[in-house]
Parts: sequence; structure tokens; C-alpha cells
Amino acid sequence: EEALREAQRLGYAEANPKSDTSGSDAEAKLILLAAVTFGLRVKPGAILCKGIEEIHAIDFLYADRKGAGTIKHVAVARENGAAIQAFVSPLLVPHGHFLSAIDGATNAIFFKGKRSGGNGADGQLAGEDWNYVFAGPGAGGGPTAIAILGDVCELARGRPRHLAGRSSLVATRSVSVQPEDQIGGCFYVRCVVKDRAGIVGDIGRAFGQAGINISEIWQLTHSQDELQALAKSYGLAEKLENILPFVITLEQATVGQIKDALKIIGRKDYILVNPVWFPIWSRN
Repeated sequence: EEALREAQRLGYAEANPKSDTSGSDAEAKLILLAAVTFGLRVKPGAILCKGIEEIHAIDFLYADRKGAGTIKHVAVARENGAAIQAFVSPLLVPHGHFLSAIDGATNAIFFKGKRSGGNGADGQLAGEDWNYVFAGPGAGGGPTAIAILGDVCELARGRPRHLAGRSSLVATRSVSVQPEDQIGGCFYVRCVVKDRAGIVGDIGRAFGQAGINISEIWQLTHSQDELQALAKSYGLAEKLENILPFVITLEQATVGQIKDALKIIGRKDYILVNPVWFPIWSRN
């Protein structure tokens, strides 16, 4: 909340920041970019869209201390067989990836072309998930004013190419978005539970029932201040010594499998907070 107030003060977030925090603003931009690059036509609400409302400071601690990374809110569109995989979500991104350094009001778009340089064995970017990057200010009074003024000048010159021109860079084709529940990857799941014996094993069995293998279990020794901040943010009445946060990372699974497992886990009496989950960045 403090970070959000600061973003509003600097003009980076709207007075009503729901579109920023819910992911709907990023979703709208992704829909436009996917139409231009893939010829994909979808309406808002047709793709997986996870905001940042559930992300807590404790998630950044786990991402950094255990995951050697950080958390970024990312919009992704990429070919997956005959369909286009598209989603908006927080992602656990390794520190070595250039996205981890994008901070503040800076926005970045990166993409990889089928015939771009660096895809072959001799290319400097061989094995990377990008060939090209566009980065720059994405919020604030100055950048917004420049963008609006640029559109006004374009219209005044009588060249509304972005309105009447070609809407896609690719030939017209029939392409569909991959169903949300089929999106696959490795996942981060953060739990906050009443501390008692057997909980991790019970949660592991729930993931097993959904056909998911656990990769790692992360647990930090938390300070009183960290636990107090966690309890306050969620309105927990439990004694601090009875509050146990931990993270489970999952091997390759689908969003549908994650949902099935969390339905089971969410009904357990030891769950204090609904588990927070999101993908771990992968090139595939």
C-alpha cells in the first residue's frame, strides 16, 4: 500500500489504481500487441489475467533469498503449436534475466523473431528468449503528455495510419488463444498456515492427487517484524509463533492442475490465507 501511494504521488498510478494492480491495463496492451504480431483477436477477459494484489513483501524475500530472483508483472504472448499462449501474471524472474533489472516506471517489450539474428548456434543470443528489446518510461506526466501530443500531431497532419492502416503485421489467418487451464510451466506457491506437524506432507498429497510433482520447499527464519507485518496485512488473529509461511515450487504442471490442487488445499482447516501462486519464468 505504501508503494502504491508513492506511485500515485509520482503520477505513475491512477487515482483509482485498479486497472494497474488487477492487470487489466497490461491485458489491454497485450491484446493489441498480439493482434499486431500474431493476428490474434480476443476480447478482454478471454485470457488468464492475474494482478499483483495478492503479492506480499514476504514473496519478494523468498524470491530473492531462495529463488535467486525477483517478481515482475509480465504480459506474455507466444506461439504454442497451433494456438497462441497469452497471459498476464506476476512471474518469478531470475536475477540474470534482463527483466529483473526493469524497475520503477520503466516499461520494456522484448520479442524473438523466427528469422532474427542470434537464433542459430553462432548467434550471440542463441538460447536466449529474446532478440530485440524496447525499453523506456511507461508512466508519469511527461511520457503520457508526449504520447498524447504525438497522436494529436499525427491527426493534425492528416496521417491517421494507426487508425486506418493495416491492423496486423502478419497475413490474415485463423488463430486461437490457448485455453487458460492448458497453460503449462513451473509454479511458485506460497502458503501461510497454522504451524503444526504433517502440514507439508498433507499439501504434498493434494498436489500429488492433481498429478503435480513438488520441486522444492522453501522456508525462511522470519523476524518478529516480518511475521507481524504479514499478520497485520491479512488481519490474522493467530499468535505470531503459530503462523508459518513457506513456499513450494512445482515441476511442470498446467494452470488447470494448479486450480484442482488448490481447491483441495483451500478447504484445509490449517490454511490461514489463500495460497498465492504464479508461474516461474521459462523460455518454453
